[in-house]
Amino acid sequence: MSKESFNNLIFVLFLVVVVFISGIFLALSLRLFSLESFFFKTNYWIYSNFFNQIILGLVGALLIFLAIYLIWQKAQINKGNLSVVQKTSFGEIKISIGSIKRLVLKVVKGMEEITETRPEVNIFLYLRIQF
Repeated sequence: MSKESFNNLIFVLFLVVVVFISGIFLALSLRLFSLESFFFKTNYWIYSNFFNQIILGLVGALLIFLAIYLIWQKAQINKGNLSVVQKTSFGEIKISIGSIKRLVLKVVKGMEEITETRPEVNIFLYLRIQF
């Protein structure tokens, strides 16, 4: 799953949840139904027979597995994105952060003036806005 499709999926799921919750709040504010009757009907529907309880349990398990899958996908995207890309006229150069660390350590090892090294590579994004 690409980073863009993952972000789109999360955005759509978030919008569905927001629209559902805002629809309930709107219906409650317009007194289309009361909160007590909503809870009463929901409890009656869930506990009226064992089949409904099984369906609700399966939906809950499915949502938990979906959440775990999305967390796993996000971790995979973050692992694969640890590289620097430089576009040139000859093409694209891609080097991983680990390779940059190893190159820096090799260069520093050759310098006798430096006694201690700790490899730590960070990528920063600076945003400048002019009005």
